[in-house]
Amino acid sequence: MPALRERITRDAHAYYRFTTPGFASAVCSELASTYRLWPIVNLHGDAHLEQFAVTADGSGLADFDYGTLGPAPLDLLRFAVSIRLAAHDRRLEPRAAIAALLGGYRAGLSGQAPPPEPTIATLLRTQLPDRPAFLAKVEASLDPVPDTLRAEVDTAVSRLLTQLGNKYPELGAGFFRARSVGIPNRTAIGGLPQRRFLVRIEGPTKALHDDVVLEGKELAALHETPCVQPLGGAMRVLISRARLGLASTTRFLAVVERSPDLPYDAPPSWVQEWRHDYRELQIADLRSQQDLVAIASRVGFDLGRGHPAYVGSPLDAELKRVQRRTLDEFEPELYRAIDALYQRTIDSWQALRRELAKDAPVPVRAPN
Repeated sequence: MPALRERITRDAHAYYRFTTPGFASAVCSELASTYRLWPIVNLHGDAHLEQFAVTADGSGLADFDYGTLGPAPLDLLRFAVSIRLAAHDRRLEPRAAIAALLGGYRAGLSGQAPPPEPTIATLLRTQLPDRPAFLAKVEASLDPVPDTLRAEVDTAVSRLLTQLGNKYPELGAGFFRARSVGIPNRTAIGGLPQRRFLVRIEGPTKALHDDVVLEGKELAALHETPCVQPLGGAMRVLISRARLGLASTTRFLAVVERSPDLPYDAPPSWVQEWRHDYRELQIADLRSQQDLVAIASRVGFDLGRGHPAYVGSPLDAELKRVQRRTLDEFEPELYRAIDALYQRTIDSWQALRRELAKDAPVPVRAPN
């Protein structure tokens, strides 16, 4: 994958997107003496700028593969280091955006009104593809299912479509008829290591223009991250999505029923629809300091509102109070950890570039 290799080599944030489990472990290490003092909250698990997404009817964080429970710094530091990397790339100043992230977080914890949607979301909404263009892009991004996996994938697709057909009988027998099945290629930044497949189904009519795309994937493993609680099987992804995700509807979001012939320790799986009217922010989309600050404030607010959203009244008020106090007490440590984790990311990225350059040198742009 030369194109992917070159992009990771050139772009520190692109590299950063591949570091999710390792970065979470690094956060646990950096905060080893204090992370146990933070309340356990809902976590996105991989919050960074390019997880901010826009649809026709909403905007906010997306991609909850690593959603779980744990201490808030896992999300706050992940997003803050993303700000540092993006600010360097776009020649912006990161301190105001990090302050906006934490300020938005406090506002979300305090029950204040949300900040306005970032103006860049309006711009991205004008760039949403129509369904035919989206379907063509999906088809172009698929690799054939390897012969070694064909029987397994065919069985999984059949079981999944039967499950959804039983759940939504009002859609008709043909809605969940498969047209094509493939494996997403690994050229995309942020590609996940677990197994997954895409299936294009017939949708409401036999016409091609209204087909629907479903993604089935195994649950991401979190057992190597010492300070999270990866409980609940694949439901943890759905729960995190409901509590922290962008404010738009998603059909066909479900846990895939486990086959009785699978061992109990087999990774659980889940399914979601790929919406055609969906656009993720790219670092290159950032036009100004205002864009960076506005997104940081909005994401901070959503995290502050969603992190404690798993206990009922009156205990929710106590959880929010304790979380605010803990943030006040340990904010200096968070800033220290942001600097340390940013530098560790840059050092790791540069080490990878040197290693890859031994085999196939490519031009690189070093950070200032």
